[in-house]
Amino acid sequence: MSFPSAERVEQANEHLFRFIIRPRMILRRRPSAIPENGSDDGVLIRYGGSFGLPMSLIAEMSQDVELKTIVSSVSTMNSVISLYQSGGVNLANCTF
Repeated sequence: MSFPSAERVEQANEHLFRFIIRPRMILRRRPSAIPENGSDDGVLIRYGGSFGLPMSLIAEMSQDVELKTIVSSVSTMNSVISLYQSGGVNLANCTF
């Protein structure tokens, strides 16, 4: 018994992928490597039940640069905001 090629399976099921495939992002500037001694634009943190970083470090970083936090839902975002408020994080420099 032979199996169809991956291309044939994709073509046959193309209608299922139209909601998954997103159009390409348009870059505002050319991507570049971050220099070791260059300036920082911000900090990216993922919240998955815990940060893995001390809240004092997160609060300190939020004073100087933009703090971008990845969350899985709106309720998780609200929990993180509550944690940030109690930890002294500068919410004016936070995005989710």
